[in-house]
Amino acid sequence: MSARGLPVAFLLTLCCGACNLVLGLEREDLPEKTETPCSTNPQCDDHHDCTQDICQLPQGTCTHFTQTREFACRPQLPENLCDIAPEYCDGVSLDCPDDTLEPATTVCRESEGQCDEPENCPGNSATCPADVLSSTDKACDDGEACTFDDRCDGAGGCRGTNGLQNAELVSIGPWGLSTCALLSTDDVRCWGNNGYGQLGDGTADENRLAPVETVGLPGGVEFVTLSVGGRHACVVLGSGRIMCWGLGDAGQLGNNQAGYEYEEHRPVEVTGTPDGWSQVSGGYLHTCAIQQDSSAWCWGKNDYGQLGNGTLDDSSVPVPVTGLAEVSSMTAGSYHSCAADASGSLWCWGRNDRGQLGNPAAGEGSNVPVRVEGISTGVLAIAIGTLHTCALLEGGGVMCWGENEFGQLGTGEGPGSDVPVAVSGLPAARQIASGYEHTCVILEGGEAMCWGHNERGQVGDRTEGLGNIAYRPVGVEGLPSDAVSIATGTFHTCVVLENATLLCWGHNAYGELGDGTTDNSLEPVVVLCG
Repeated sequence: MSARGLPVAFLLTLCCGACNLVLGLEREDLPEKTETPCSTNPQCDDHHDCTQDICQLPQGTCTHFTQTREFACRPQLPENLCDIAPEYCDGVSLDCPDDTLEPATTVCRESEGQCDEPENCPGNSATCPADVLSSTDKACDDGEACTFDDRCDGAGGCRGTNGLQNAELVSIGPWGLSTCALLSTDDVRCWGNNGYGQLGDGTADENRLAPVETVGLPGGVEFVTLSVGGRHACVVLGSGRIMCWGLGDAGQLGNNQAGYEYEEHRPVEVTGTPDGWSQVSGGYLHTCAIQQDSSAWCWGKNDYGQLGNGTLDDSSVPVPVTGLAEVSSMTAGSYHSCAADASGSLWCWGRNDRGQLGNPAAGEGSNVPVRVEGISTGVLAIAIGTLHTCALLEGGGVMCWGENEFGQLGTGEGPGSDVPVAVSGLPAARQIASGYEHTCVILEGGEAMCWGHNERGQVGDRTEGLGNIAYRPVGVEGLPSDAVSIATGTFHTCVVLENATLLCWGHNAYGELGDGTTDNSLEPVVVLCG
């Protein structure tokens, strides 16, 4: 029997031979004795936390005493974060009482950041679970203004993608080797070729591999729209003014200035007409715009009659396009221009050596608008390449005309056409843009498709090479199906996505993709923040 609750010091033991005699105690209060032979105390361990196990020498027998109430049979260790308190023997039981643990609602390890999850006690253990880091699909904020789509990296850190944000539309001009974007924050960012100051950052001759801010635009004013020309760019302000910058040798800046090597590296205001502009479109060496009264005007180079005013004379100030009224949209191309009126009719003027005006009667060209034949449905948008033209119609159909040497018409191999023909196999589109020798659309579902010359991968089907031509529309590979704006240049293409970031692909020798390199890309790459 055990001497329950009595310290060992209270027991008087007389040893006689092989027997133990305990004086002053009843038999039931005797410590438990076993006949297990022993030479050390550990050999007497009875595996009870509330007994003291002693090897009695020289007899070599084990005696087990019950521990007192003051004995901590299970101490509270610092690492046991889910243990409420130490446990003590009760002076009666041989075993330690049940562990007192924190409930599963208790946080045992606080989060150390956005990507570190807090840990709760398991409720059945004194040990706090291992530290759990957030998975890579958890959104976070890395604190950087130039990143988007910030996500935990699985190692406790937060990482975002460096990219230009808040983009509303993107523009690339005819023969374009530079790109500009209009931001919802009412500023303009440009990148790529800057040989004529067309990026508007106050410099020239130094290409920019990532976006730079166009300086000198008025603050606190809404920007309505933006258009990039061949070597210049223009923006329409909410006040109805137009400001342009870049090469102005033919008067394409519209500020009554022209001349050999004339450039403006910061925006200047278009002069010569009252304020009240609503749209602008930059051509190769000329510019066209619509006034708020729906009248059409153009200025700049006019060697093919692309100003549409009945002459071949250049003009450094806006001149009215002859015979047009109630104009709803207008586009300036390399050497010709087109406009749609409120009735849905489409008119073009300028160079016509490949049938790009869409009217066989125009011969080699016209310095006044001629009606495009064969379009009976309302025109929603116009896209002009160097020697071809396309129109987006109500219902989402697309028709093209002009040169087809590089598949610009999207109808398959074959000769060009001087009247509109329907693009083959194209689902309903909602936006269109034409580059030097290729054309792209955004479909109703947000996907992008392109066709035409693909020497530098500008079509986006992950192929390239001399003689590479997409004669019919192909899908852009690696592009999310949420594009909202598209622009095409000489050998590259860019889109704005629904999240207001930009992707570009194709030629990049001048940094026109905006990804900080001069490496061409067959897949869309993110335009950097700067």
